[in-house]
Amino acid sequence: YSFDWCMIAFSLGPIHIYRYGIMYALTFVSGYLFLMQIQKRWWFRAYPALDNFIAQYLDTFIITAMLGIMIGGRVGHILIYDLSYFIAHPLQILAINKWGMSFIGGIIGEIVAMTLLIMRYNRRHAGWDTSQRLSPLLLLDMMMPIIPFGIFLGRFANFLNQEIYWLVVPADAWWLSSWLVNVLISTNFFHVYDKIDTMLRLNTNFLSMIGEWLIVGGVVWYFFISRRLDKRLAVWQLSAIFLLSYSMIRFFFEYLRQDSQAEFVRAFTKSQWFFVGFFIFCIGFLCRKRRK
Repeated sequence: YSFDWCMIAFSLGPIHIYRYGIMYALTFVSGYLFLMQIQKRWWFRAYPALDNFIAQYLDTFIITAMLGIMIGGRVGHILIYDLSYFIAHPLQILAINKWGMSFIGGIIGEIVAMTLLIMRYNRRHAGWDTSQRLSPLLLLDMMMPIIPFGIFLGRFANFLNQEIYWLVVPADAWWLSSWLVNVLISTNFFHVYDKIDTMLRLNTNFLSMIGEWLIVGGVVWYFFISRRLDKRLAVWQLSAIFLLSYSMIRFFFEYLRQDSQAEFVRAFTKSQWFFVGFFIFCIGFLCRKRRK
């Protein structure tokens, strides 16, 4: 998204603090506190190598996770959505107060970052002792419970920034005279995006908060508490469950997003093609693990 002053939360002299940056900071702080608390409470007692890693390298892990998501999200946006523009204007890649971040790129960037971090850790500390070696996919599994909350904060920032707007509510719809509509307007579930136009729209960000935080988060927490902590899920199954449920919800939401209508490549938008691929991969992975 292009730069807009409404994206700034406040300024400290010439330094501008953006709402989206605040939400990123809150996400990483929450992740830090979450991992620190569950490590202290011995939730990872079934994973002694992971418990030892979190106890000693939590700061390094959070910084690496932050870089993976930020760099991956930025590169993903460039490659997927605006490649031709950035080829023509390469210096705009460094304009971090403009344009957007890609969830798809963030996921890939996080996998790469965790892989590099764990490879370095295993080489320095585990050596040939397989009992002390860590899998980057296991670390991703343990991050899954906090990711839906981070998505929630990101969608709230999208709402404050007047981004990601839904289709227009039909002006001749019979139910517009209903008392329920006034309630939906007063709670911002029906909202006018002033930066776009004066039309009443369904608030995609609030619905995304419900779908991507409450529903996906509920599914992830159920499997995390009931199965992952006592090793009843194989490595990366929890991550696959998250990616599968998130891909399903995002796939259908894409049809209702007005800002996605120009991104169709044949039957699906650019994002939907990735979500279809994620869905097929996760189903195949889970079925394979189930047979084993």
